[in-house]
Amino acid sequence: MDFIKNKIDNYILVHFDRLLKRPNIENGFVEVKPTKTDFVHKEGTFGYVSKEKLLPDCQWDKFRTTGELQKRQQKETMACVTFSAMNCLEQIINFHIKGGNQEIVNVFTQFGLIKDGEANFSDRYIAKMSGTTMRGNSQTTVAKTIRKFGLVPEDMWGWDTNNYYANVPQNIIDRGKELLEYIEFSYEWVSPSEFNTAKVYAPIQTSVYAWGEQRGGIFQRTSFARNHAVDNDGFVMSQYDKIFDSYQPFDKKVSWDFNMGMGMIFTISLKKKLPNPVDKFIEDYDGKNVKSKENSSIYHIQQGKKKPYHSWLAYLAFNGLDRGYKEVPNELIDATPLGENMDIKKSIYWKFLENLKEPDNMNKLLEILIKDDN
Repeated sequence: MDFIKNKIDNYILVHFDRLLKRPNIENGFVEVKPTKTDFVHKEGTFGYVSKEKLLPDCQWDKFRTTGELQKRQQKETMACVTFSAMNCLEQIINFHIKGGNQEIVNVFTQFGLIKDGEANFSDRYIAKMSGTTMRGNSQTTVAKTIRKFGLVPEDMWGWDTNNYYANVPQNIIDRGKELLEYIEFSYEWVSPSEFNTAKVYAPIQTSVYAWGEQRGGIFQRTSFARNHAVDNDGFVMSQYDKIFDSYQPFDKKVSWDFNMGMGMIFTISLKKKLPNPVDKFIEDYDGKNVKSKENSSIYHIQQGKKKPYHSWLAYLAFNGLDRGYKEVPNELIDATPLGENMDIKKSIYWKFLENLKEPDNMNKLLEILIKDDN
Protein backbone atom coordinates (compact mmCIF):
# COMPACT_ATOMS: atom_id res chain seq x y z
CA MET A 1 0.00 0.00 0.00
CA ASP A 2 2.86 2.41 0.83
CA PHE A 3 4.37 1.73 -2.59
CA ILE A 4 1.09 2.59 -4.35
CA LYS A 5 0.59 5.69 -2.19
CA ASN A 6 4.13 6.94 -2.92
CA LYS A 7 3.63 6.36 -6.63
CA ILE A 8 0.40 8.40 -6.59
CA ASP A 9 2.03 11.15 -4.50
CA ASN A 10 4.95 11.41 -6.92
CA TYR A 11 2.59 11.47 -9.90
CA ILE A 12 0.68 14.38 -8.37
CA LEU A 13 3.89 16.21 -7.40
CA VAL A 14 5.26 15.89 -10.93
CA HIS A 15 2.15 17.67 -12.21
CA PHE A 16 2.71 20.45 -9.67
CA ASP A 17 6.35 20.66 -10.80
CA ARG A 18 5.18 21.13 -14.37
CA LEU A 19 2.54 23.70 -13.46
CA LEU A 20 5.10 25.67 -11.47
CA LYS A 21 7.76 25.10 -14.14
CA ARG A 22 10.26 23.75 -11.64
CA PRO A 23 13.65 22.90 -13.14
CA ASN A 24 13.83 19.33 -11.85
CA ILE A 25 11.27 18.08 -14.39
CA GLU A 26 13.85 18.34 -17.17
CA ASN A 27 16.69 16.04 -16.04
CA GLY A 28 16.07 15.10 -12.43
CA PHE A 29 18.13 17.52 -10.33
CA VAL A 30 16.42 18.63 -7.12
CA GLU A 31 18.39 21.48 -5.57
CA VAL A 32 18.89 21.19 -1.82
CA LYS A 33 21.16 23.50 0.17
CA PRO A 34 23.61 22.30 2.82
CA THR A 35 22.17 22.02 6.32
CA LYS A 36 23.78 22.55 9.72
CA THR A 37 24.47 18.83 9.98
CA ASP A 38 26.33 18.66 6.64
CA PHE A 39 30.09 18.97 6.37
CA VAL A 40 31.28 21.96 4.35
CA HIS A 41 34.79 22.11 2.94
CA LYS A 42 36.80 25.25 3.73
CA GLU A 43 40.16 25.51 2.02
CA GLY A 44 42.93 26.45 4.43
CA THR A 45 41.11 25.16 7.53
CA PHE A 46 41.04 21.79 9.24
CA GLY A 47 38.09 20.08 7.54
CA TYR A 48 35.60 17.70 9.06
CA VAL A 49 36.41 15.01 6.50
CA SER A 50 39.97 13.75 6.65
CA LYS A 51 41.24 13.62 3.09
CA GLU A 52 44.42 13.48 1.08
CA LYS A 53 45.49 15.75 -1.75
CA LEU A 54 45.50 13.26 -4.60
CA LEU A 55 45.92 15.27 -7.79
CA PRO A 56 48.02 18.47 -7.72
CA ASP A 57 47.07 19.52 -11.27
CA CYS A 58 43.32 19.08 -10.53
CA GLN A 59 42.68 17.58 -14.00
CA TRP A 60 40.48 14.57 -13.26
CA ASP A 61 39.26 14.24 -16.84
CA LYS A 62 42.21 11.94 -17.63
CA PHE A 63 40.71 9.41 -15.21
CA ARG A 64 37.24 9.35 -16.75
CA THR A 65 35.56 5.99 -17.04
CA THR A 66 33.54 4.98 -20.11
CA GLY A 67 30.59 7.36 -20.37
CA GLU A 68 27.10 6.06 -19.54
CA LEU A 69 23.79 7.59 -20.62
CA GLN A 70 21.04 8.29 -18.10
CA LYS A 71 18.52 8.12 -20.97
CA ARG A 72 18.50 5.14 -23.31
CA GLN A 73 15.93 3.63 -25.67
CA GLN A 74 13.54 6.48 -24.84
CA LYS A 75 13.76 5.64 -21.12
CA GLU A 76 14.59 8.74 -19.02
CA THR A 77 15.72 7.66 -15.55
CA MET A 78 15.79 11.20 -14.06
CA ALA A 79 18.91 9.95 -12.24
CA CYS A 80 21.48 12.61 -13.18
CA VAL A 81 22.46 13.01 -9.53
CA THR A 82 23.34 9.32 -9.27
CA PHE A 83 25.11 9.19 -12.64
CA SER A 84 27.25 12.24 -11.81
CA ALA A 85 28.10 10.84 -8.36
CA MET A 86 29.15 7.50 -9.90
CA ASN A 87 31.32 9.33 -12.45
CA CYS A 88 33.12 11.17 -9.65
CA LEU A 89 33.66 8.05 -7.57
CA GLU A 90 34.81 6.01 -10.56
CA GLN A 91 37.40 8.66 -11.41
CA ILE A 92 38.81 8.48 -7.88
CA ILE A 93 39.19 4.70 -8.16
CA ASN A 94 40.69 5.01 -11.65
CA PHE A 95 43.26 7.36 -10.11
CA HIS A 96 44.15 4.71 -7.51
CA ILE A 97 44.38 2.03 -10.23
CA LYS A 98 47.00 4.12 -12.01
CA GLY A 99 49.24 4.33 -8.97
CA GLY A 100 47.29 5.42 -5.90
CA ASN A 101 46.30 3.37 -2.85
CA GLN A 102 46.60 -0.26 -3.93
CA GLU A 103 44.84 -1.56 -0.82
CA ILE A 104 41.73 0.36 -1.92
CA VAL A 105 42.17 -1.06 -5.43
CA ASN A 106 42.39 -4.59 -3.97
CA VAL A 107 39.06 -4.17 -2.20
CA PHE A 108 37.29 -2.78 -5.26
CA THR A 109 38.80 -5.54 -7.40
CA GLN A 110 37.68 -8.32 -5.05
CA PHE A 111 34.15 -6.88 -5.03
CA GLY A 112 34.02 -6.91 -8.83
CA LEU A 113 33.86 -3.11 -9.05
CA ILE A 114 36.80 -2.88 -11.47
CA LYS A 115 36.33 -4.33 -14.96
CA ASP A 116 38.75 -4.23 -17.88
CA GLY A 117 41.09 -1.94 -15.98
CA GLU A 118 38.56 0.72 -14.95
CA ALA A 119 35.97 1.28 -12.23
CA ASN A 120 32.37 0.54 -13.17
CA PHE A 121 29.64 0.88 -10.56
CA SER A 122 25.91 0.25 -10.91
CA ASP A 123 24.09 3.57 -11.38
CA ARG A 124 20.78 1.72 -11.28
CA TYR A 125 21.49 0.36 -7.77
CA ILE A 126 22.05 3.76 -6.15
CA ALA A 127 19.29 5.42 -8.22
CA LYS A 128 16.79 2.94 -6.78
CA MET A 129 18.15 2.72 -3.24
CA SER A 130 18.17 6.54 -2.97
CA GLY A 131 14.50 6.75 -3.91
CA THR A 132 14.91 8.52 -7.25
CA THR A 133 11.49 9.19 -8.81
CA MET A 134 10.00 10.95 -11.82
CA ARG A 135 10.88 14.14 -9.94
CA GLY A 136 14.58 13.25 -9.71
CA ASN A 137 16.69 13.46 -6.56
CA SER A 138 19.08 15.63 -4.54
CA GLN A 139 22.83 15.44 -4.00
CA THR A 140 22.46 14.94 -0.25
CA THR A 141 20.07 12.00 -0.57
CA VAL A 142 22.26 10.21 -3.08
CA ALA A 143 25.44 10.82 -1.04
CA LYS A 144 23.81 9.49 2.14
CA THR A 145 22.60 6.43 0.24
CA ILE A 146 26.12 5.62 -0.94
CA ARG A 147 27.31 5.84 2.67
CA LYS A 148 24.51 3.55 3.84
CA PHE A 149 24.27 0.97 1.05
CA GLY A 150 27.71 0.97 -0.60
CA LEU A 151 28.20 0.13 -4.27
CA VAL A 152 27.75 -2.92 -6.48
CA PRO A 153 29.21 -3.70 -9.93
CA GLU A 154 27.41 -2.53 -13.05
CA ASP A 155 27.16 -6.10 -14.33
CA MET A 156 25.45 -7.18 -11.10
CA TRP A 157 22.54 -4.73 -11.46
CA GLY A 158 22.77 -3.16 -14.89
CA TRP A 159 20.51 -1.24 -17.25
CA ASP A 160 16.93 -2.47 -17.72
CA THR A 161 14.80 -0.35 -20.03
CA ASN A 162 11.51 -2.02 -19.10
CA ASN A 163 11.92 -2.15 -15.33
CA TYR A 164 14.77 0.17 -14.37
CA TYR A 165 13.40 0.89 -10.89
CA ALA A 166 12.59 -2.68 -9.92
CA ASN A 167 13.22 -3.57 -6.30
CA VAL A 168 16.83 -4.56 -5.72
CA PRO A 169 17.20 -8.20 -4.55
CA GLN A 170 18.35 -8.57 -0.95
CA ASN A 171 21.51 -10.49 -1.88
CA ILE A 172 22.66 -7.53 -4.00
CA ILE A 173 21.90 -5.08 -1.19
CA ASP A 174 23.88 -7.30 1.18
CA ARG A 175 26.80 -7.27 -1.25
CA GLY A 176 26.77 -3.46 -1.44
CA LYS A 177 26.69 -3.15 2.33
CA GLU A 178 29.48 -5.71 2.72
CA LEU A 179 31.78 -3.29 0.88
CA LEU A 180 31.25 -0.84 3.75
CA GLU A 181 33.10 -3.20 6.08
CA TYR A 182 36.26 -2.23 4.21
CA ILE A 183 35.55 1.17 2.63
CA GLU A 184 34.12 4.40 4.02
CA PHE A 185 32.49 6.94 1.71
CA SER A 186 32.40 10.53 2.96
CA TYR A 187 31.13 13.71 1.37
CA GLU A 188 31.20 17.42 2.00
CA TRP A 189 29.86 20.50 0.28
CA VAL A 190 32.17 22.97 -1.41
CA SER A 191 31.47 26.49 -2.64
CA PRO A 192 31.86 27.20 -6.41
CA SER A 193 34.52 29.78 -5.54
CA GLU A 194 36.72 26.93 -4.23
CA PHE A 195 36.06 24.34 -6.95
CA ASN A 196 39.38 24.63 -8.69
CA THR A 197 41.41 24.31 -5.50
CA ALA A 198 39.23 21.57 -4.01
CA LYS A 199 39.83 19.44 -7.11
CA VAL A 200 43.17 18.42 -5.61
CA TYR A 201 41.04 16.06 -3.49
CA ALA A 202 38.43 14.87 -5.97
CA PRO A 203 36.33 15.85 -8.98
CA ILE A 204 33.33 18.01 -8.10
CA GLN A 205 29.72 16.93 -8.39
CA THR A 206 27.77 20.10 -9.15
CA SER A 207 24.72 21.41 -11.00
CA VAL A 208 24.14 23.43 -14.17
CA TYR A 209 21.41 24.58 -16.49
CA ALA A 210 21.39 22.11 -19.39
CA TRP A 211 22.30 23.58 -21.76
CA GLY A 212 21.98 26.93 -23.55
CA GLU A 213 23.97 29.09 -25.95
CA GLN A 214 27.30 27.74 -27.16
CA ARG A 215 30.21 29.73 -28.55
CA GLY A 216 33.34 28.11 -29.87
CA GLY A 217 32.33 24.82 -28.27
CA ILE A 218 31.85 26.42 -24.84
CA PHE A 219 28.44 26.77 -23.17
CA GLN A 220 27.85 30.33 -22.00
CA ARG A 221 26.58 31.60 -18.68
CA THR A 222 22.80 31.72 -18.39
CA SER A 223 20.27 33.02 -15.89
CA PHE A 224 18.06 29.93 -16.16
CA ALA A 225 17.60 27.78 -13.05
CA ARG A 226 19.90 24.80 -12.62
CA ASN A 227 18.24 21.54 -13.64
CA HIS A 228 20.98 18.97 -14.11
CA ALA A 229 23.76 17.38 -11.99
CA VAL A 230 27.17 16.83 -13.61
CA ASP A 231 30.77 15.95 -12.87
CA ASN A 232 33.09 19.02 -13.02
CA ASP A 233 36.47 17.34 -13.45
CA GLY A 234 38.97 19.92 -14.68
CA PHE A 235 39.55 23.37 -16.14
CA VAL A 236 41.68 25.55 -18.36
CA MET A 237 42.49 28.61 -16.30
CA SER A 238 40.41 31.70 -17.19
CA GLN A 239 38.88 29.93 -20.23
CA TYR A 240 36.50 27.12 -19.27
CA ASP A 241 35.59 24.33 -16.86
CA LYS A 242 35.46 20.71 -18.02
CA ILE A 243 32.24 18.74 -17.61
CA PHE A 244 31.75 14.97 -17.75
CA ASP A 245 28.06 14.53 -18.56
CA SER A 246 25.49 11.71 -18.63
CA TYR A 247 24.10 12.92 -21.98
CA GLN A 248 26.02 12.91 -25.23
CA PRO A 249 28.42 14.37 -25.93
CA PHE A 250 29.83 13.27 -22.58
CA ASP A 251 32.68 15.77 -22.86
CA LYS A 252 31.44 19.37 -22.47
CA LYS A 253 32.92 22.75 -21.62
CA VAL A 254 31.29 25.66 -19.75
CA SER A 255 32.47 29.26 -19.64
CA TRP A 256 34.78 30.41 -16.87
CA ASP A 257 31.97 32.50 -15.36
CA PHE A 258 29.31 29.78 -15.71
CA ASN A 259 26.85 29.79 -12.79
CA MET A 260 27.35 26.32 -11.33
CA GLY A 261 25.60 25.35 -8.10
CA MET A 262 27.06 24.17 -4.81
CA GLY A 263 29.44 21.31 -5.28
CA MET A 264 30.09 18.07 -3.47
CA ILE A 265 33.38 16.21 -3.11
CA PHE A 266 33.56 12.55 -2.19
CA THR A 267 36.30 10.87 -0.18
CA ILE A 268 37.02 7.14 -0.37
CA SER A 269 38.88 5.81 2.69
CA LEU A 270 40.14 2.37 3.64
CA LYS A 271 38.59 1.13 6.90
CA LYS A 272 40.42 -2.19 6.95
CA LYS A 273 42.44 -4.25 4.52
CA LEU A 274 40.85 -7.09 2.64
CA PRO A 275 42.08 -10.42 4.02
CA ASN A 276 44.78 -12.05 1.93
CA PRO A 277 42.86 -14.50 -0.34
CA VAL A 278 45.21 -17.37 0.49
CA ASP A 279 45.00 -16.73 4.24
CA LYS A 280 41.21 -16.59 4.01
CA PHE A 281 41.17 -19.80 1.97
CA ILE A 282 43.30 -21.61 4.57
CA GLU A 283 41.06 -20.34 7.37
CA ASP A 284 37.78 -21.17 5.62
CA TYR A 285 38.84 -24.67 4.52
CA ASP A 286 40.81 -25.82 7.55
CA GLY A 287 39.90 -29.47 8.18
CA LYS A 288 38.26 -29.87 4.76
CA ASN A 289 39.10 -31.61 1.51
CA VAL A 290 39.61 -29.59 -1.67
CA LYS A 291 40.55 -30.02 -5.31
CA SER A 292 40.63 -27.87 -8.41
CA LYS A 293 38.86 -28.46 -11.72
CA GLU A 294 42.23 -28.42 -13.49
CA ASN A 295 43.82 -31.19 -11.38
CA SER A 296 42.74 -34.61 -10.14
CA SER A 297 44.71 -34.34 -6.87
CA ILE A 298 42.73 -34.02 -3.67
CA TYR A 299 44.18 -32.28 -0.63
CA HIS A 300 43.27 -31.99 3.03
CA ILE A 301 43.80 -28.48 4.40
CA GLN A 302 45.23 -28.60 7.91
CA GLN A 303 47.24 -26.17 10.03
CA GLY A 304 47.97 -23.87 7.10
CA LYS A 305 49.16 -26.59 4.71
CA LYS A 306 47.74 -28.71 1.90
CA LYS A 307 48.26 -32.41 2.58
CA PRO A 308 47.80 -34.63 -0.48
CA TYR A 309 46.12 -38.00 -0.53
CA HIS A 310 48.61 -40.20 -2.41
CA SER A 311 45.87 -42.62 -3.58
CA TRP A 312 42.14 -43.19 -3.62
CA LEU A 313 42.62 -45.83 -0.94
CA ALA A 314 44.23 -43.24 1.31
CA TYR A 315 41.34 -40.89 0.63
CA LEU A 316 38.79 -43.64 1.43
CA ALA A 317 40.72 -44.60 4.55
CA PHE A 318 40.18 -41.13 6.00
CA ASN A 319 36.77 -40.35 4.59
CA GLY A 320 35.02 -43.68 4.21
CA LEU A 321 32.37 -43.54 1.54
CA ASP A 322 31.99 -39.80 1.96
CA ARG A 323 33.42 -38.41 -1.27
CA GLY A 324 32.78 -34.82 -0.23
CA TYR A 325 35.31 -32.25 -1.30
CA LYS A 326 35.09 -28.63 -2.43
CA GLU A 327 36.23 -27.46 -5.83
CA VAL A 328 38.27 -24.28 -5.44
CA PRO A 329 40.42 -22.10 -7.73
CA ASN A 330 43.68 -23.79 -8.64
CA GLU A 331 45.69 -20.66 -7.82
CA LEU A 332 44.59 -20.86 -4.17
CA ILE A 333 45.75 -24.46 -3.90
CA ASP A 334 49.03 -23.64 -5.65
CA ALA A 335 49.68 -20.77 -3.23
CA THR A 336 49.10 -22.94 -0.13
CA PRO A 337 52.26 -24.47 1.41
CA LEU A 338 52.70 -28.20 0.81
CA GLY A 339 52.58 -30.52 3.78
CA GLU A 340 53.25 -34.23 4.18
CA ASN A 341 51.06 -36.84 2.52
CA MET A 342 48.00 -37.93 4.44
CA ASP A 343 49.48 -40.89 6.33
CA ILE A 344 47.14 -43.85 5.89
CA LYS A 345 48.44 -45.31 9.14
CA LYS A 346 46.78 -42.43 10.99
CA SER A 347 43.33 -43.14 9.58
CA ILE A 348 40.59 -44.61 11.75
CA TYR A 349 40.45 -47.62 9.42
CA TRP A 350 44.13 -48.54 9.65
CA LYS A 351 43.62 -51.37 12.15
CA PHE A 352 41.46 -53.04 9.54
CA LEU A 353 43.56 -52.10 6.55
CA GLU A 354 46.90 -53.25 7.99
CA ASN A 355 45.65 -56.82 7.93
CA LEU A 356 45.17 -56.61 4.16
CA LYS A 357 48.84 -57.06 3.45
CA GLU A 358 48.55 -58.51 0.00
CA PRO A 359 48.25 -55.89 -2.78
CA ASP A 360 45.47 -57.93 -4.39
CA ASN A 361 43.42 -57.73 -1.22
CA MET A 362 43.93 -53.96 -1.08
CA ASN A 363 42.72 -53.63 -4.65
CA LYS A 364 39.69 -55.83 -3.96
CA LEU A 365 38.77 -53.66 -0.98
CA LEU A 366 39.04 -50.56 -3.14
CA GLU A 367 36.83 -52.12 -5.81
CA ILE A 368 34.21 -53.10 -3.21
CA LEU A 369 34.16 -49.63 -1.65
CA ILE A 370 33.83 -47.94 -5.01
CA LYS A 371 31.09 -50.38 -6.11
CA ASP A 372 29.14 -49.89 -2.89
CA ASP A 373 29.45 -46.14 -3.20
CA ASN A 374 27.97 -46.21 -6.71
